[in-house]
Amino acid sequence: MVITPDGRRAYVSNFDGRGVVDVIDTATSTVIETITVSGRGGSSTGTAITPNGRHVYVATGNELDLPNEGKVSVIDTATNAVLTTIRGNPHPSTVTVTPDGNFVYALDDDGSPQVIDTATHKARLAEELEGVVTNGRIAFTPDGLHLYAVSEGSDLVQVLEVATGRIVAVVDVFGGRSTDVAISRDGRHVCVTQRPGNALKRPLWVIETTTRTIIGSPAKWSGTANGLAITPDGSTLYVADRNSRAVRVIPVQPQTA
Repeated sequence: MVITPDGRRAYVSNFDGRGVVDVIDTATSTVIETITVSGRGGSSTGTAITPNGRHVYVATGNELDLPNEGKVSVIDTATNAVLTTIRGNPHPSTVTVTPDGNFVYALDDDGSPQVIDTATHKARLAEELEGVVTNGRIAFTPDGLHLYAVSEGSDLVQVLEVATGRIVAVVDVFGGRSTDVAISRDGRHVCVTQRPGNALKRPLWVIETTTRTIIGSPAKWSGTANGLAITPDGSTLYVADRNSRAVRVIPVQPQTA
């Protein structure tokens, strides 16, 4: 999910075959609108928002495995209408906007990652992501110099130097299947959600970017964590749990693990 820069709305993709995105009013914690981005069998697998808050990009695959059904839809947040659709790889897993708002990176379960120009909505291959997980989730640091990548198939968080495409660090998140990653606006902390594995069974971890070490977990619950967003002021986390079909609202107060 993503949160608008003013903190008033959250956009949550639904992996349930309806092909929709829910809009949450953060003041009342209620769903106020549902936007259709795909037809029957479509499942929205990831969202990203531009820094100015004008557009939300939604990656959508198709559970029916129909040919050429993978796409990225662009939502106008002023009207919550779909402006355009970008066809790409068949099974997109997520989308991420660069800090300058100029590009959207679209990862795919089966194909190569792509880069979409937000001005022209044209796509190209993302050669700079070679060697990084292509079917997981990524988040850029605010300066755009590094990105953090996670995958459900790994308990490691990869840190990539964007300019060189080189992996400069790896952080162990203790046996969980990592599902999402988000970075605070000041760039000091990285939050990682998990489907807990056989180790410490924490659905949520916080990593300090200076030392690239885990410093704690703001909350613990019995369940999973599948989607993640941080409010612009950095005070609150929104965490989606696919099993319970709920979104948890968590104050950010990291404690010792």
